[in-house]
Amino acid sequence: MLAKTKLQVLVPRLSFTRQLSVTRISLNTKQHTQIPPINTNISSQSKSNSNRSTWTSAALFLFGSLVGASYVSYKVAGNPPSFLFPQSSITPLNEVIPPQYGDPTEAIAEITKLLGPEKVTNTKSDLDQHSDTYWSTHHATASQRPDLVVFPETTEEVSQVLKICHKFKVPVVPFTGGTSLEGHFIPTRQGICVDLTRMQNIVKLHKDDLDVVVQSAVGWEDLRDYLDDYGLMFGPDPGPGACIGGMIGTSCSGTNAARYGTMRENVLGLTVVLADGTIIKTKQRPRKSSAGYNLTGLFIGSEGTLAWNCR
Repeated sequence: MLAKTKLQVLVPRLSFTRQLSVTRISLNTKQHTQIPPINTNISSQSKSNSNRSTWTSAALFLFGSLVGASYVSYKVAGNPPSFLFPQSSITPLNEVIPPQYGDPTEAIAEITKLLGPEKVTNTKSDLDQHSDTYWSTHHATASQRPDLVVFPETTEEVSQVLKICHKFKVPVVPFTGGTSLEGHFIPTRQGICVDLTRMQNIVKLHKDDLDVVVQSAVGWEDLRDYLDDYGLMFGPDPGPGACIGGMIGTSCSGTNAARYGTMRENVLGLTVVLADGTIIKTKQRPRKSSAGYNLTGLFIGSEGTLAWNCR
């Protein structure tokens, strides 16, 4: 009786094609019967459909965003808001947002490390000297004093100082002769005073071309005496003690201006440092040139608000 009993066993077997098949084994007949494989491509198709749906949704969202942005741009262009496009090219001072200045402590530390202690000072006498003069029509208040006075000697050092002050949002004021009558160098926002008086070299005279290259702290009287030896002259003659840097910043004139012109007519080109420390040269020496903006004329008379001239 036991010999006629059939025992069936289901044995799972995983094929290399990732399809699951089952073989039924009959112990007494030794016949194998294959059961059809289970198809696993259904899950792959489902995943593919899901991915396609995701990409379709993303494409529709992007298209909708572009259409919406185009519509808003069209409406803004037709009736631009006043805060984006003011109707006037002049902004009243009471509508200007004042800048927010930073703490000068870190800037002072970096500048001192850069220039060395011999090129910086914060003694009371030096701070007072770089804040006011008794002949000025405008006088500094007790709190209007710089936090530090620095003495760079090259254009590159001026650039590095301004880069540091720009990074920490510290206000800066230039200083050369200190002969201003209107309080130009009063540090109304405190900060750093950059004294350029150590940049006082007459770099090169081109006698045949009738031009001379000088640094910003050269006094006009010293330049006049230097040119006298070559039978040449320098037209502008402002007050005694004035330096070329301040004369350019204020577009000074003097008693000779009626015949020889103001400073604007006597400057061919400048090497200036912008507020972020960028150094630019406004023009080459040849006088016959009309290419590009007249940056030289832009910076002359800007009173240190656009750039500082170093040469």
